[in-house]
Amino acid sequence: MLLFCTVVVFLYIIYRLLKFWIFTSWHIHRDFWAQGVPGQYTPIIGEIFRMHRAILVDDRMSINLEMTKKFGSYYHTSFGPIPRLAMSDPLLIQGAIKTNACFH
Repeated sequence: MLLFCTVVVFLYIIYRLLKFWIFTSWHIHRDFWAQGVPGQYTPIIGEIFRMHRAILVDDRMSINLEMTKKFGSYYHTSFGPIPRLAMSDPLLIQGAIKTNACFH
């Protein structure tokens, strides 16, 4: 019985790790593509290495500028396994803030 419980816990942990690192982010990026949002998806690591290199050379905006030239004023990418949507058009940002603002 102890072996069975150990195997079940181990499989659950593996499932949760796979879900966090791969499945959930893939589904979010797939939804972005289905809505016509341009961008790129690199499984598991995302853009972490490129961001790290930009920080080392003290040019943190270089990645955003490069991606904006490549994809336009809005795009999706990932920070590790976490998907993100980047916008640089002031009208898009204003619309997103007004639409999703929570006033208490």
